Amino acid sequence: MATNSGDYCQVSKTILQCNKHMLERAICSDVLFELHSPDGATKEFPIHKYMLVLRSPVFEAQFCGGLSEQSNKIIVTDVEPEAFGELLKKYFIDPLIDKCICVAKKMIFVDKVCTILDQAIRYDLKTLIDECMQFIITNCRSVIKTEGFESLSSNALTKILDSDRLLLSEIDLFKACIKWAKRISSDNAADDELRQHLTDCLRHIRFTSMTAEEFARNVGEMDILTDEEKSAIYHYLLIGTNSEHLTDLGFTLKRRCPELRCSIYKTPGEEALAYTDHEVTITFAVSHPIILLGVSLFGGRDQDKHAISLGLWHGYNTLVTEREHILHSDGRNTPYPIYLEARGFAIKPRQTYRICIYVSGPNTYRCDGCVGDVIIDGIRFKFTNCKKSVHSMKLEKSPVAELLFRRALLHEDGMCNIL
Repeated sequence: MATNSGDYCQVSKTILQCNKHMLERAICSDVLFELHSPDGATKEFPIHKYMLVLRSPVFEAQFCGGLSEQSNKIIVTDVEPEAFGELLKKYFIDPLIDKCICVAKKMIFVDKVCTILDQAIRYDLKTLIDECMQFIITNCRSVIKTEGFESLSSNALTKILDSDRLLLSEIDLFKACIKWAKRISSDNAADDELRQHLTDCLRHIRFTSMTAEEFARNVGEMDILTDEEKSAIYHYLLIGTNSEHLTDLGFTLKRRCPELRCSIYKTPGEEALAYTDHEVTITFAVSHPIILLGVSLFGGRDQDKHAISLGLWHGYNTLVTEREHILHSDGRNTPYPIYLEARGFAIKPRQTYRICIYVSGPNTYRCDGCVGDVIIDGIRFKFTNCKKSVHSMKLEKSPVAELLFRRALLHEDGMCNIL
């Protein structure tokens, strides 16, 4: 009953896809169901005995028992052929898959999730894949230390790396990938051999999310990347340009967590201008940990250039970071993002922080009416005027439009990871 499989490539398919392909094309089928409909029409269904035995004790007795069926043809006269085709799918295939998924879900733990993910991808079980990925996203710091992670298939590792929501720094993820490649390489493997194993994975590592120092100390000293690739990434990390070249090389500039924005004001002023050469101080606290990336500012009504000095303070006395920036505005009354550093800074809940911004240059558009309290993506932000900055502009009328941030997870050691 076997038929030619043609150009079908089994290597690139899941086992579920291969089984379906074999069933639909009667490849290696070993039993024939002959259906006779009431109108006299006859239709044949070549099937595999193992599929029937898996799902039915009746067929197990018929094909495997002491009085097993000797004929490879079974005639059915009381079932419509179309209904029988649906029965094959719904009774013999779908319930088996659902039962396997139900059992596997109960086994998702740190030391087993990678093995289950591998099998879920192999059998193309999308529901189970999603369950595994959700667990890995929130527990990846522990998952990457397991033997299961080091034994992942390349497809499963790529699936993990492709996630935008991993709670792990990019440098730790890179180190985990190197450890994975060494596991499947020869002893004392050279970097070029490791690269061969990582070929499908490298483009999913967000190298541009690392700091220049991290990249230099951990990636730059290895030959995992070519000189051209390293040069392009260095150029981007140090200068902030060269994005087109990186894209051409196959690297992504996308960060792992979506950037969120918290508007500080009720309405932007269409024509009202804020006087510059003054400091704007924003005092705020949050209900949940975040990674603060920067702020967005309004520019001027013409093509203007503004010198920006941006500082982040913890409380009133501890400077966290500060940065100088040149803002080139084109006359639009839309805010422009000003970032602190590539990775941002951890903001812990229920603690006071200040952002001090000094804008020098032509007058800018401004916002009116501070929101006070606002909830963004389940996080409560509380804004107040800074009482200790006597030279500040009032928060209610300033060019500062939004806080730029990502969600984060606060660990017991006080460290924050992007969520």
